[in-house]
This record gives sequence, structure tokens and C-alpha cells, in this order.
Amino acid sequence: MPGFLKKLINSGLISAAAVCASAAPAQAGTQSACAAAAESAFEEEDRRTAQGCGGCVCAGVAVLLVSEARKIMAGNVEGATERDACAILAKALELGSADAASELGRAYLRGFGVKHSESTGLRLLRKGTEGGSAVGARYLADYYFDNDDPDRALSWLSKAADLGDTRARTELARA
Repeated sequence: MPGFLKKLINSGLISAAAVCASAAPAQAGTQSACAAAAESAFEEEDRRTAQGCGGCVCAGVAVLLVSEARKIMAGNVEGATERDACAILAKALELGSADAASELGRAYLRGFGVKHSESTGLRLLRKGTEGGSAVGARYLADYYFDNDDPDRALSWLSKAADLGDTRARTELARA
């Protein structure tokens, strides 16, 4: 994973400071210092995981990666493509991010940055929702509303609301 972070930093898709903040918050400095700090944090994470107590570094980096991928998908990162965003989401998914599964599932449903695949998209959205992603449940609700299945849509919207999605709560209140 550290090599992937260095590639992202060097390409300008994410900032070295953001990586430091998520992977090695006590470090600051140049781009190479931040990349080295992130690599060191991941090595420490691997050691702690082997001892049965890891997770926080990878979770923090996964949140950062999902956030950056969302910016790319929204067109807010010059020179970055939807394909770049999907590659980033795939790495966040490897780190166990439920939101990454949801965002990647949505990309597959829409054919953004990946080849369109309804089955893969739905599978990833369900995986994200099972992992606690409220946005995944909301995306599933949107999918079923778009495909004229209001009962399933309302079920997923209710799940999104239960997981804390405020937009879902608002939509349910109107229904």
C-alpha cells in the first residue's frame, strides 16, 4: 500500500499533507518526508495487525482515499479521471472501506471509470451497506426507484435512514 500512496502523491491526486494527517499525524514536512512517514505508519500497522491490534491507520487512509475519489468523480481534481477515482476506491475497498464499496458499486452501475456492470454494482452496494455505509443503502434506494420497484426502494431508504443518512430521513418524512 505505501507504494500506491507514493504514486498518488507524486501524481498530484492526493496531497502529501493529507496522507500524513491520516497515516502519520505526528509527522510534518516535505512530500518525501510525509510519504516516508506514511510508509513507516503502514509498517507499524502491519506489525500491530500481526499481533492482533491494528486497523486505525488503514481505516484513516481508507477514509482519505474515498474522500479524494469523490472529489475526482465530482470533477474537482484537474487532470484526474473517473478511472483514477475507481482505482483509488479499489484500494480503499482493499482496506475494508464500506463507503468505498458503495462508491465503486455506484460507478459500476453508471459505467463511470469502469465497464458498466449492474450485477457487480449491486453486489458492491449491498456489501457497502452490510458494512454500515448509509450512502450505499441510499444508492440502492435510488436504483430501485429508477427501476420502478418502490417497495424495495423504500426498504433501502429506510435502511439508509437507520444508518444515519439525513437525506433518506427527509425523503421518508415526505413519503
